Amino acid sequence: AGKLLGLSFPLEAFYAFAATDAVMSRAITAFPGLRPTLTADPFEMLVGSITAQQINLPFAFATRRRLVQAFGETIERQGDKYHAFPTADALAAADQGMLREMQFSNRKAEYIVNLARSVCDGEIDLDKLAYENDETVIERLTALTGIGRWTADWFMARHLGRGHAAAVGDLAVRKAMKRFYFREEETPNESDLRVLAARWGDYANLAVHYLLSLHASEKQRP
Repeated sequence: AGKLLGLSFPLEAFYAFAATDAVMSRAITAFPGLRPTLTADPFEMLVGSITAQQINLPFAFATRRRLVQAFGETIERQGDKYHAFPTADALAAADQGMLREMQFSNRKAEYIVNLARSVCDGEIDLDKLAYENDETVIERLTALTGIGRWTADWFMARHLGRGHAAAVGDLAVRKAMKRFYFREEETPNESDLRVLAARWGDYANLAVHYLLSLHASEKQRP
C-alpha cells in the first residue's frame, strides 16, 4: 500500500527545495500533496513499460488491458470479474501470435515473452534489483532483449522510487523540461537534460512528476 500511495516520497523537504525554483514553485502550488504512485511488482512494471514504448498511452492501456484479461487470473465477486496481472509463468508460455492479435507489434510480443522467460529461467531476479546500485540495475535490465535505458530509468523511478531517478529519455519528460527550462530556439539533447535533472538531486523523481503535471495542465488551457 505504501508504494501505491507513494508514501516514501519526502514531500515537505521537496517543497522547501522547490520554493527556490520558479517553475517548481508553480508546480507545487498547482498540485499540493501530489505523490507519484509506484508499481509494486517489478515484472508488471517492466511489461507495462514495454507496452508503452513508442505509442500513445490510450493505445498502450488498451493493449495492456487485453493482455491482463487474456492471461491474468480471474476472480469473480458478486457477479463482477476482476483480473490479476499475468504472472511471468503465464506470459512465458504465451503464444506470440496471440499477442500480435491483441495489436502488439512483432517486437513487443517477442520482448514480453522473452522477459517472462528470462524471469522464469532465473536469468534475472527482478526483486534483487532493489538492493543494487543504479549502474547495476541499468546494466542488468538493458542486457535483456527489448529493455533500453528509457525503461530502466522508469523502473528506478516508478518501481524502486529512487529520488534521483529521472527518465529524461521519455518524450513527454523531454517536452516538459524543454518548455520550462530552455529557450524556444534551443534543442537540448539527453546529456543536457541529465545535467538539469542532476541539479534536482534526490528530488529529481518528484520534480519530473510535478513538471509533467504542470505541463499537461497548462497545455490544456485555452
